[in-house]
This record gives sequence, structure tokens and C-alpha cells, in this order.
Amino acid sequence: MCRRLGLEQQAPQVDLSEWRNLVSTIREPSGGETSIAIVGKYVELEDSYKSLREALTHGGVANNLRVDVKWIESEELMDDDYEARLRDFDAILVPGGFGKRGVAGMIRAIHHARKTRTPYFGICLGMQTACIEYARNACDLKDADSTEFDLETPHPVIFKLRDLVGCRGIGRHDASRVRGLAGSRRGSLRGEIYGGAEEISERHRHRYEFNPEYPAGAGKRRAGV
Repeated sequence: MCRRLGLEQQAPQVDLSEWRNLVSTIREPSGGETSIAIVGKYVELEDSYKSLREALTHGGVANNLRVDVKWIESEELMDDDYEARLRDFDAILVPGGFGKRGVAGMIRAIHHARKTRTPYFGICLGMQTACIEYARNACDLKDADSTEFDLETPHPVIFKLRDLVGCRGIGRHDASRVRGLAGSRRGSLRGEIYGGAEEISERHRHRYEFNPEYPAGAGKRRAGV
């Protein structure tokens, strides 16, 4: 801009090396490429997940990688070849959403990720569908579901917040004493994740939350899972 405006003499000297390195990393990352499948119900409208797309891009830049994002409509995973469609991805992400449409496909994608040990990240509804998949397939809680999708489910592992005992309302939820997560806060996986914090609060989704009546290990867990 200074050159275009003829202000080179008046403009101060600026070190642009850091910026140029960033641009170079974005254009030609030296660390290679990683492929991530986003399995959702609004993928035909990519702007619905714009923040996720940008976050993955920035995560790639921070790790000197090009992130190749593939959008997969969850309803399209109801065919017999669904695992073939997911086989070659380095990671799978299921984002948020509302309503029952497409949930069965999300659960299939999550089951594939867990079975093949493909890194998985569930956000909002994606976290809750992961809980449902695990309850059904690892804890033998047949027909486990969210009351958002099935009010008559015999195992409501995901429940409406206002129906949870001891929950003070939408938003912040005390997770300091969640049962079944490798003991106390200190020396536990939860403690590591939250840096040893004494008080832990989480918000998993707008109106629905994990049902505390189902601690980790509830039901009959299959050997080797």
C-alpha cells in the first residue's frame, strides 16, 4: 500500500517475516496433509459449520499441515457401504444439530470411529450421539437414546436439563463430581484435562445433558471394548 501511494520514504520499516512465514505455511505447509470428515445434517449449507471449518484450517496452520475437509451428509451413511466411505479419513468430526433426522447416520460414523480407533471429536449433538453409541454398543444398554429423539427409551442416557435432578438450569453445569471418571480430580484424566482445577463446570448442549443416573461403566461392558 505504501508503494502504491508513494509513501515508502515516510513509512516506518516493518518486519514482515513472521507474517510471510504464516502465509507460506498456509499456501505450502511442509508437514503434509490430513483428511477430516465432517458428518452432519446441514453439510449442503457449508456456512452452517463455518466456524468449524475455520478452526480446522487454523489448527492445520498451527501444526504445519493442510487440512482437507470432506463434508458427508449423515443420512447418506445408511447404506451398507457406509464404512467404505469413512475408511480413508484421518479423523471424524460430528458437529451440532437439532432433531432426529440424520442421527442414525451420525451414530454409524461414531461406531466406525470407535471400532477402528479413528480419532473422533463430537461437538454438541456430536458429543451426545457418541454417548448414545457407546451406551448401546459397549455397555449393552439396548435402545439407549436421548429423550429428544425417543421419550419412551428404556435408557435415557441423554435427558432434558430441566428434568435432571440437581441441575440448576440451562448453561453452566457442575461437573466437579461426575462419577466414574478415573477417581478424584487429582491424578485423574479429568484432572489432567482441566489442569487440576478444583471446580469444573461444563456446558454440553442447549437443553439436553448427559444423564447422571448413568455413570461410566453402567450396564454390562463388553470385554475388550
